[in-house]
Amino acid sequence: MSKRARQDSAGPFLSRLNAADILDGQFERPGVFIEGRIYSMNHRKNQYTIDIRPNPKAKAVNLEVVIEDKLQRRLGELFVGDHLRISLQGAHILPYTGSPSHLPIILRYREGITVLLMSRAGLQGEKEKLFSVWPAASEYSILASAGYNHLFVQRPVKPKREGKH
Repeated sequence: MSKRARQDSAGPFLSRLNAADILDGQFERPGVFIEGRIYSMNHRKNQYTIDIRPNPKAKAVNLEVVIEDKLQRRLGELFVGDHLRISLQGAHILPYTGSPSHLPIILRYREGITVLLMSRAGLQGEKEKLFSVWPAASEYSILASAGYNHLFVQRPVKPKREGKH
């Protein structure tokens, strides 16, 4: 039997936002998230274009997500085609002027990020894997782990201190 991440009312993914919600500034509520597939990425900038359209038949709606280097290293590799849920907790909202198919904002994560890998195509075939990269003392690290199997939560590892001999 495989272990799966549970989703319940205590988890970090309570309310999915669509493009209009984001533009209306509704990202301040607890438990809000975006869901979509990675459409493209720029590895040098840790920048991802996420297609957050509500269903596959809808017109593409792209959102730029930038993850700081220190978080990206701990988060691990994300691939084009990955289906993700990304919590908006801790996101900094910046203006974006680009393609008309993009929302006019960028989500930038500096202090921490919580991502649920819903599915990954290809040989990896991973799904429902939670990544929560926050400082140990952060209130968000506690929120992110609520309602999920602790085996799916990636927490910071404190370096071992060598004892005095």
